[in-house]
Amino acid sequence: MRTEALWAVGLLAATWLRPGAAQTVEPSIAIPMDNVPSCAHACLFRAVEDSPCAASDKTCICSTASIEHEATPCIRSACSFRDALAAKNATTSSCDQPIRDRSGLYNRINITLGTITAVLVALRFFFRVRFAPSPLGLDDHFLHIAFVTALPSTVMNTHGLASNGLGRDIWTIDFATLITFAKFFYVMQIMYFLHLPLLKTAMLLFFLRIFPEENCKKVLWATLIVNSIGGAAFLGGAVLQCLPVKYAWERWEEPPYEGRCLNVNAMGWAHAVFNIVLDIWMLAVPLTQIRRLRMHWKKKVGVGMMFGVGTFITVVSILRLSSLLSYANSDNPTYDQWAVANWSTIEINVGIMCACMPALRGLLVRFFPYVFGSGASRGRTDEYNAYGGSLPLSSRNLRLNTVVTSRGAGSATPTTEHVAPKTADDADTSDGARSVKGITYSRSFTIEYEQENDESSLVIMRPDGTKTKGKDSVV
Repeated sequence: MRTEALWAVGLLAATWLRPGAAQTVEPSIAIPMDNVPSCAHACLFRAVEDSPCAASDKTCICSTASIEHEATPCIRSACSFRDALAAKNATTSSCDQPIRDRSGLYNRINITLGTITAVLVALRFFFRVRFAPSPLGLDDHFLHIAFVTALPSTVMNTHGLASNGLGRDIWTIDFATLITFAKFFYVMQIMYFLHLPLLKTAMLLFFLRIFPEENCKKVLWATLIVNSIGGAAFLGGAVLQCLPVKYAWERWEEPPYEGRCLNVNAMGWAHAVFNIVLDIWMLAVPLTQIRRLRMHWKKKVGVGMMFGVGTFITVVSILRLSSLLSYANSDNPTYDQWAVANWSTIEINVGIMCACMPALRGLLVRFFPYVFGSGASRGRTDEYNAYGGSLPLSSRNLRLNTVVTSRGAGSATPTTEHVAPKTADDADTSDGARSVKGITYSRSFTIEYEQENDESSLVIMRPDGTKTKGKDSVV
């Protein structure tokens, strides 16, 4: 027995002394290391040793942020991208961290807004074709193009982004799904850069149709040119953000492909600032025109509120800025890009809704004139001033020839009323006036009430408060 013990000790000593036969025993920590890639072991052990936690205290290890902060850069340098994701997934699972998933919320927002937008565009098209006296214009066509291009975006948001990991941590999805997500995210960036200039073009063309004042038209045309040039530049930047183009998603592959990309984060910030400034400018132009018009202040407020709905787009654009902090600059893109995708979806849909507001107001006036009608019949007493006096025309021996054009919900054909000349035979003697031939007076004017035909009737075309200027003549 003693001899066998000595042989065992000698064999053990020989094993330790034999060159290349030394064995390294890894320290033990409370987190199971079976599913953690071997390249990450040393990084995790070192981070735990440098922390105040005991190796056997799982709660302390999982709740101490300094361990993750120290281990993460070490694992990135020691492991491949796939192994780094596997290490992160294994450690979070061992620490029983909850699985974050906001894809369901994104789907609900996307589908709800997409449905509302489709209904409003359909109602707008129905009103413009069925009730509006003017044919479809360029603003209508550009809005329809924006909507048609937004439809596939709504589908891809759900079946391309959300179903491939948007709103989930990158280490919880498989690598093939990550590549698919990167492809769809690249396409959705291009669609976003396409939608905004189309929407702004539709709104600017609408303003050009309803504001014919020359200086205003020059400003609007200049704004349209700036929008077109800026939109084309940013769209081109989105398409060619990486060279070759496929490097936008192949950079996640292993082994990594050769390529280079622009600073997409800086481009996103520049595009956001450009659009916010343009939104504020486009809001200011119609409001300055409304301020100059001679109309009742209540009607000014109503028209101003209609255009003021556009401020919500600006608010959404400003709120979207916070989501750009990690845009194209994140190690967890599937989760961190949720905010920018969500705000971009809201911005596009709200923009289309706002472009439908003028026509929808006309549709409401059509079916609910007593609730939404803004016009009212007005009466007027014409007085003729002579020699410092002021008497009704009928009391001054004047011939009154009045042409009245009436437009409203119940009349589409002008109505003309002629009052016969006053002579000595049929003079009104009840007012004590002499029966003599007097001055001939004629006046043409237009009465408008319950405007409903076209969204352009929501604003008065000329600063004097009328669309057709009355003409007075004294013969």
